[in-house]
Amino acid sequence: MKKLLAIFFALAMPPAFAQTAKQSATVTIAVTAPAPAVQLTSQSASVQAGQTAVVTANVTQGGSPATGSIDLCAQVPGSTSYVFVQSFQLTAGSATCAYPIPANAPVGTYTIAAQYPGNGSCSAPATQ
Repeated sequence: MKKLLAIFFALAMPPAFAQTAKQSATVTIAVTAPAPAVQLTSQSASVQAGQTAVVTANVTQGGSPATGSIDLCAQVPGSTSYVFVQSFQLTAGSATCAYPIPANAPVGTYTIAAQYPGNGSCSAPATQ
């Protein structure tokens, strides 16, 4: 009798209960480039008006030398914004900027920043 009831219930059960429930899921994965690392060095800590300031930028991305261009920007004494200086093409992840300081440049501390990748402006330089 028990076997007969078991067979009856197995036959009488709706297909949803008689079958193993199947479930699926999806996941979205974004593949992104590693963040670039920008390092700036200055040939000297101070220069006088009329001399040339030399700044070197080294850029890596994922541990390899970066390609493209980098923008150098300057914040003049007493200002809170940056002024675009020049865009430089990277060679083996490096670019050297030799910028002549005008003879009439205001005395004070200038903050040099770099923006990579370069876009010809200094809207929000991240590296100082």
